[in-house]
Amino acid sequence: RMYYIDTPTRTVQAFDFDAAQGTISNGKVTITIPEEYGNPDGSTIDSEGNLWIGHWGGTYVTKWNPESGAFLGKVKVPAEHVTSVAFGGENLDTLFITTVSAWLPDSVLAQYPQSGCVFSAVTGATGIKSLEFSR
Repeated sequence: RMYYIDTPTRTVQAFDFDAAQGTISNGKVTITIPEEYGNPDGSTIDSEGNLWIGHWGGTYVTKWNPESGAFLGKVKVPAEHVTSVAFGGENLDTLFITTVSAWLPDSVLAQYPQSGCVFSAVTGATGIKSLEFSR
């Protein structure tokens, strides 16, 4: 499976991925993010196949079942703009969360002074080892 987050439309599309051919097919929208959640940005997948998505303008990371589109939970973050997420640590059981402070007006920085920090959360989920890329 391969997932594509289309931030402007707040949708996640799933594709079948043929690694040998390097092609995708059978694309379909599997998750539609409600407007009040903010805009989906970076993501990662856990060992159970759930998708974790950072939300620009949403102050949190959400967890979804990308096959059913079901919302499974969220992690609150003390920053307005969450940009990406990744599992790390020795056992891949820590969710690392990046945020942004650049370009934010002083009023937002005053409300969210930790904007731009990297946060971590232990969620009970574990990530999967990433594949290495070489040319």
